Amino acid sequence: METIKLEFPDGIVECNILGSFQLREKDYIALVPSQDGDDVFLYGYVEKGEEIELRNLSEEEFTLAAQEFQRILEESEK
Repeated sequence: METIKLEFPDGIVECNILGSFQLREKDYIALVPSQDGDDVFLYGYVEKGEEIELRNLSEEEFTLAAQEFQRILEESEK
């Protein structure tokens, strides 16, 4: 499984990539910490060659992305 390291003020968290999806012509990625994986982080992203550049979401954009991610999860459980 591919991983991404996120840097927070209190340290670095290695995350597994749960998946990516597109909404309103923008790309989003869902990440879960490799250890203590209860949280899910949602970010926008842009591919730059072989690198992925993450971008923070506004509150409104996060809400829309979270709703879409939840819909995708529910569809996959059917």
